[in-house]
Amino acid sequence: MLYQLSYQVKTFMNATLLQLAGANIISLIYITRRFLEKFTFSLLSLENHGCLYKKNKMKVVLVGYMGSGKSTVGQLLATELNQVFLDLDTYIEEKEEMSISEIFETKGEIFFRKKEYQYIQELMHSDMSFVLSTGGGTPCYSGNMETMLTKTKNVFYLKVTIPELVKRLSDEKEKRPLIKDISEEDLPEFFGKHLFERNPYYAKATHTILCSDKTTEEIVADIKACLDYPK
Repeated sequence: MLYQLSYQVKTFMNATLLQLAGANIISLIYITRRFLEKFTFSLLSLENHGCLYKKNKMKVVLVGYMGSGKSTVGQLLATELNQVFLDLDTYIEEKEEMSISEIFETKGEIFFRKKEYQYIQELMHSDMSFVLSTGGGTPCYSGNMETMLTKTKNVFYLKVTIPELVKRLSDEKEKRPLIKDISEEDLPEFFGKHLFERNPYYAKATHTILCSDKTTEEIVADIKACLDYPK
């Protein structure tokens, strides 16, 4: 919702600037009024979705390996909680005006991790309420996990077995640079080694949700049953 509103306002601003170029004073007043109405509507929409309220704010963070369903689960959970859904990678792309792959290719992983840390700090110290889906490596760098745990008791590790990961990701290799060049028969070993390195960070989450052989609705129900609601 937040991204949609941002896009709508940007689009309207661009159209407004084009109109202003040839506007007389009467048209200028009309165009300005329309812009203010649009902007006010956007703010009201944000309020209705809990973004601008400090009162009863709640941050829910989902961590886990790629293919664990963080985005799918996060979107449904946000809908059921009437909260904004944020995908950290998408948030970074909007802020940097570059795709994640472009950032890695042109500026490198160290730059990306610094930006990841910066925006985790920005979000977790904000007054926003949201459901946040993080990147697979986010909890493993720069003390990000500690920051998230300090700012909310609602950090959930979506745990998926290696066979289930192979099943989910085998057909998505082209979309996943990390496993693009790994043969299907080598995926279990790769996932095993990677998870061995990352599990100590994932395990710090407030709650671990076992996700294999469960529907998205069942996973969301499990999360809701564990939520620490603001007083």
